[in-house]
Amino acid sequence: MSVLSDMERVLSQLGLYQLKENSLVSCEIKAYAAGFQLVEDRLEQLLEDAFVQTASETALQRREQLYPDHCWKNPTLEVRRSLLLKMIAITQNDNTVEGLMKSYEALGVKTQLSMTSDDKLNIEVTEHHSGITQPVQLNQLLTQMSPAHLMTVTHFMPAST
Repeated sequence: MSVLSDMERVLSQLGLYQLKENSLVSCEIKAYAAGFQLVEDRLEQLLEDAFVQTASETALQRREQLYPDHCWKNPTLEVRRSLLLKMIAITQNDNTVEGLMKSYEALGVKTQLSMTSDDKLNIEVTEHHSGITQPVQLNQLLTQMSPAHLMTVTHFMPAST
């Protein structure tokens, strides 16, 4: 239903107004309805932008700016939504192997993790879709995302791009 039809329905039930076509009351209600329609449209857009799944591209860009380390390479809108949801889902309690893998995946990097015999975190990069082309930079980013008390060793598998 449009705002105008909602207003006409509610006001006609009151019995106070005669809503004849082109009467002063009818014209005033149409003017109010036009203003309220703008407000309703804006509120609807705000509600859509409040959620990553329905946000506009501009709203997604604003959210991505909250994560300066994101470096996704030419992702589609759906991939951006998926990676952003993964990034938002990372919490301080993600200190397990699964949590670390989830953190790396949010950057667009798929990994296999293991511990070496000398207690270092072994990160095997199986594939990555980040915009980082230099392995040294990707290694630095993965090290920053890793627990501070662990030394890391990063290996890049031949299939990674």
